[in-house]
Amino acid sequence: MRIKRVAAILVAMMIMMSSVAMAENFQFVDANGSTGYYVDMDSIGFEGENISRARIAVKKAAVNRMFLYAMRFDAGPRAYQVLGSQVIEYDTGKVLESKNGSEVSRPYGVASPMNSIVEYIRSLKPEEKHTENISQNAETASQNP
Repeated sequence: MRIKRVAAILVAMMIMMSSVAMAENFQFVDANGSTGYYVDMDSIGFEGENISRARIAVKKAAVNRMFLYAMRFDAGPRAYQVLGSQVIEYDTGKVLESKNGSEVSRPYGVASPMNSIVEYIRSLKPEEKHTENISQNAETASQNP
């Protein structure tokens, strides 16, 4: 329980700090009409083969709003989870609403902007060591206990 509380506090701090430097390192990824989808390049992290985390901004020009999300993506089952969020008045930067804590994991489709975001993030993932070398090292280790 304590780990969840610390994680929630860290997510809240991350979101609040990001509103100060709103668009300093956001990279445009996709658009749907007047809505743009951006990834904070400084927030990207990877956990294993399919899991990634990032801060995402969804800018809706038609309603003068930016929705800022701390998110976790699982490319295997094509699912995402919102870890925290803020609704910001785009032109003034005023925070209108904040939410902390995890929501349930939700699926996304191939044609979804979430898929474009995940594919973009995965394209930035550093290459792993060659699996040949890992397999050879594991084989050697099992032969020499």
